[in-house]
Amino acid sequence: IKPVFLFPPKPVALFKWLFHFPNGFLWPWATLHILITYFSYLYFVPNINAGLSFNFDWIAIIFIRNFVILFVYTGLWHFWLYNLKAQKNDFRYNIKPLGKGKQWLFGSQTRENMFWSLFSAVPIWTGYEVLLWWSFANGYILFPINDWLSNPIYFFFILAATPLWQHFHFYLTHRLTHWKPLYKWVHYLHHKNINPGPWSGLSMHPIEHILYLSNVLIFFIIP
Repeated sequence: IKPVFLFPPKPVALFKWLFHFPNGFLWPWATLHILITYFSYLYFVPNINAGLSFNFDWIAIIFIRNFVILFVYTGLWHFWLYNLKAQKNDFRYNIKPLGKGKQWLFGSQTRENMFWSLFSAVPIWTGYEVLLWWSFANGYILFPINDWLSNPIYFFFILAATPLWQHFHFYLTHRLTHWKPLYKWVHYLHHKNINPGPWSGLSMHPIEHILYLSNVLIFFIIP
């Protein structure tokens, strides 16, 4: 069980889970993701004034950027693990090949996973980001990314608290999607991946994407 959910709390175990190399949640993997985010913010985010109104131009920039990041990042993992077979079967729980056949969209588990990830997750993820950017531009929410150096303690508190919230939110939404009606019509799609590959993580029904990616709405409550 992850230390996030341990009670009574075990701060030492939680610290190791966050920072212990090479599998700490914040270091190194979340750090890599934060650097990708920061690079994207510097070079691939529209001007804040553009966000004052909904416009296809700046929304398209965000969508294309998100599409490319997911395609390249996940595609590289798939290429490394399944095309080059760099780890062979050393760490695989199920050594069968990824699924093929009529039960999969386009006859392939990988193609189905890519479809739901790129054409459902990315538009919904982009939609949440557009909503936040528009709300920030219009002053409906506080989002101190322009002056974070003037609030370093708060900034690093939010940075450390975000993965904790992310896991708690995932726990709640995952429990919800295992409610029988939602599992039967929605969550079953994700669980088709009994032998998951890199593209399986975001291969979900659009309703599950709406729930799963809604964790960013916390910024309407906590700036």
